[in-house]
Amino acid sequence: MNFISLKKIGVLSLLVGLLISCDSSKELKNNALTQIKMEMTTRGNSTSLLINKNKTLINSRFAADNTTEKQKSNLATDIKTWEKFKGLVSDINLSQFETYPAPSQEFTFDGKRGTVIYLDVNGKTLSSQTFDEGNPPAELEELYVALVEEIK
Repeated sequence: MNFISLKKIGVLSLLVGLLISCDSSKELKNNALTQIKMEMTTRGNSTSLLINKNKTLINSRFAADNTTEKQKSNLATDIKTWEKFKGLVSDINLSQFETYPAPSQEFTFDGKRGTVIYLDVNGKTLSSQTFDEGNPPAELEELYVALVEEIK
């Protein structure tokens, strides 16, 4: 083999590698998002939101209540709502989703409810770092605001 053939093989290998990585990235961007869950908890209460293409489920638990859990709503998810969430998730760099640092940590002493967002994408569950309710990492702010709107 001569030098030109080796060079062509090297360039071809590089292109194939780039195409594969782009496809992987595209797969995450176009994602097979199956569900989003957000949990906000502190010692005295918790609220969770589960949303997928079929349903939206909101549960709240308060220590003052004698019940362990109250189901606020179990509604069919509107297709426009689900598409909105898929779009918001596709705008997030999912390979770094679990590493975005919380801007504050008042949840560590019950100053705020600790909040975690979970994404089920391509058969894998991704979990954000715990952050203070109302103060998500900048990269997750749009998604967080949209999720909070679903709880109201």
